[in-house]
Amino acid sequence: MSLDGLPLTQGGPDVTPYLPPNQFVDRVLRVTSADGLQSLDYTVRFWRPRSSNAELSDLAPTVGEFTTTFQSDDFLYYLEVDVGTPVAFTLHRAHEGSAVEMLGFAPVADGVPTVAIPAALGDAFYNFNVVSEQGGLNTYTVRVRGLPSANANLTDLTASAGA
Repeated sequence: MSLDGLPLTQGGPDVTPYLPPNQFVDRVLRVTSADGLQSLDYTVRFWRPRSSNAELSDLAPTVGEFTTTFQSDDFLYYLEVDVGTPVAFTLHRAHEGSAVEMLGFAPVADGVPTVAIPAALGDAFYNFNVVSEQGGLNTYTVRVRGLPSANANLTDLTASAGA
């Protein structure tokens, strides 16, 4: 058997064929006799509704760890790092048809770190909007707290002639 010319193993494809949302897609299923001499084609019509899934399956900082473990139905996370530490985030969408944007920056791709932003003293908030194919919206918020350094030591001191 084959589906659109791709062999089916154990009754199913190795990879699920992509079906665009909200439209009919015709696929050809070819069944071939055991001796290979005869085959019949069947046209199967698929329709996939638009997804309402506006969730992430993963969100993680590239440095440090959130104070709680990520769960797709929790929308607020906390991260503490030293001031000046560049912080970026890597995420994965729960549904391939959803879109993610880091507000104030740009769309975000699965598995690709966002732009790294040095942590400032105090709190900074980063919002990730996830929009489903149906237009549903979830916003994940990360509060990054830049902690002051406890190190008051000089790394260098140079004397120069006064004017």
